[in-house]
Amino acid sequence: MKKFLVVILLLLLVGIVCVNGPLEEPFLKAKKYFLASNNEKARIHYYLGVDAGRKQNTLKALWHYNRAIALNPNHANAYYSRGTLKNDQRDYRGALADFNRAIALNPKYGWAYNNRAYSKNNLGDYEGAIADATKAIELDPKDASPYTNRGIAKENLKDHKGAIEDYDESLRLRPNDTRTYTNRGNAKEGLGDYQGALADHNKAIELQPRSAGAYNNRANVKDELHDYEGALADYDYALSLSPFFAMAYNNRGNTKNHLSRPQEAILDFNRAIQLSPNFAIAYGNRGFAYVLLGDYEQGLADYNRALSLDDSMEETYRYRAQVKKLLGDEQGAERDLAKAYQLQQKE
Repeated sequence: MKKFLVVILLLLLVGIVCVNGPLEEPFLKAKKYFLASNNEKARIHYYLGVDAGRKQNTLKALWHYNRAIALNPNHANAYYSRGTLKNDQRDYRGALADFNRAIALNPKYGWAYNNRAYSKNNLGDYEGAIADATKAIELDPKDASPYTNRGIAKENLKDHKGAIEDYDESLRLRPNDTRTYTNRGNAKEGLGDYQGALADHNKAIELQPRSAGAYNNRANVKDELHDYEGALADYDYALSLSPFFAMAYNNRGNTKNHLSRPQEAILDFNRAIQLSPNFAIAYGNRGFAYVLLGDYEQGLADYNRALSLDDSMEETYRYRAQVKKLLGDEQGAERDLAKAYQLQQKE
């Protein structure tokens, strides 16, 4: 069951000021700009980048940050702000390089450590994310965001208890953060505390009633509690809010499998795969639905496709072993069970 990753992006909120009044684009063409030093020009471009970022004009913001850095290669704030925009664009390696530079220029730049932790989380470097988030906390213990980012890293390392402790502290500092309730709910689910998870997802929905992710995550918990009809109602509502939500289609299909409605489940898995063609879990789940219908050949084909996309899914090897055995491939079944055991030992 897939979880949501909280997005924590901080923008350096600095007022745009100029000695001679408000700073505006036409100023770049004025004689005074061309007579200014490179450092002063870099300062102007940096603040114009901040302003463009606030207005959601990403390309313009990036252009100004690039100019600021070209004019002053030691402008730590410009590297930080450009890295934050790259995170937002999912250019995590580019963001990482910018945060590295910002931290090299200012080793006490707490926000840069925090946002670099976010980049590392998305690149799968969870130990590195924990180290950066811990440094950010050391520099500013009253900032909630690093606790959340460290919790995400711990959750990915299966340290559910440690993740919950970090989410608790984040919520103490920022009590109404929907995303942290969502993530804490996921961590509680990982510990098997389904009632606690349900309470957190209920709170997330209370704070943000139109969050498709929150309804999807609450449905996941209801499914674990065997409240399948309640889960379906939440998945349906999540998809009414976000019709292109591939994970919700996949999860709804799982619940329909649990209700012995494999034909309906297949329609959901088809939609999930249409939206996300390399969605390995959806292929595996669709394979299970075909097996429920007695179509072992199609089930095997889907398991094969799932494992070609992600060969780390222990459970899928076990399911494929069962199908191979039913089809008379005893040796293939033994190989799959051996692979499943090998993966289990790595956990």
